[in-house]
This record gives sequence, structure tokens and C-alpha cells, in this order.
Amino acid sequence: MASGDFDILYEMPEVLRETLGHHGFQPSLSNPHAAMMNLETGMAVEFVKGPLFDGRSDRSRLVLYMFENGSILVPPIEDMIADRMGQDTSAPRGVPMMREQAVALYKLAENLDLDYLDKRIRQESANEHKLATLREWADEAG
Repeated sequence: MASGDFDILYEMPEVLRETLGHHGFQPSLSNPHAAMMNLETGMAVEFVKGPLFDGRSDRSRLVLYMFENGSILVPPIEDMIADRMGQDTSAPRGVPMMREQAVALYKLAENLDLDYLDKRIRQESANEHKLATLREWADEAG
């Protein structure tokens, strides 16, 4: 159930590219301007442009993590769950990996804002899914 990459919104991509390069990342052969990959670990980083979740995320819900050498803003777990459920709708029969990731995030999450989660699932899936759908998937997964 591994995701293929980390998506990063970054204001100074040249600094990030240089930093990643010092840690074994190389420009992706398939998309050298928008992604880097570490061949040893198989981990990829994709540089995303535009507003977070196409502007549908509530920026006031971003979580700031501070480190000794900097900080990172992480979107709320509700947005990440809803994003995977939206990606599930990209194929007529669904995308099992996206369902698995949505369920895993749901099971790991604490203190979810269920109203916000339901709203975001409906937005990301064009009303094809809702919170009840996620709960059904979680029950099926055990």
C-alpha cells in the first residue's frame, strides 16, 4: 500500500532541489523539472504547483511542525483522506491502492473533524463518495 511519492508545494524549488541532491536524489527521467528520485530508496519527490488541493483545502487547518533547522506545513489528515477517495473515482472500478490509503489514514487519525471530512470527501469525489463510504471501506478492511 505504498504511495509513489511525496508531493511538495515549495516557494524556492532550487534550494530544495540542491538539498535533495545532497541526499542522493536525482532529477526524474520521466519528468526532470517536476520530480526527483532517490534510486537507492525508490523514494520520489514531486514539486506541485498551484493551490493546495485545487484551493479546496482550509488553509487555517494546516499543521505547522517546527524542527531545529526549519519547519514544514502539513495539510490536515481530512484533506489527505478525501484526496485519496477522490483519486479512487478516477477509474470506473475504483483504485484499490487509493482506497487502502484512505482507510489506513482514517484508522490512524485522531480527533477527526467528521463534518469537514465528509464535506471534503464529497468535494474531492464529485459527490460519488461520502463519510459513510469511508466507514464501509474501513469495516470491510477489518
